[in-house]
Amino acid sequence: MWSARAEIWNNRDAIAHVWISDSNKPSLKEVLHHLNSDYIDSLFALSTYIVAGVALGALRETNFKSASQWFGAINRELENMWG
Repeated sequence: MWSARAEIWNNRDAIAHVWISDSNKPSLKEVLHHLNSDYIDSLFALSTYIVAGVALGALRETNFKSASQWFGAINRELENMWG
């Protein structure tokens, strides 16, 4: 069971982190040719849930004032880009 888990994580890492610096893990190019689109969709969903969980944890540790300042900075950047 552990090797199946490791394969899922390696595939997820290859999809989510295109520039993997760990030479022991497969690259995006190495995994794409043997994965079907449904599996790739599942890996992207898994990545999204993981990132959302990390972001939620960070937000819980951030006070409202800091979060508001960060949100304002992001909005200003978006306005500058698409203004």
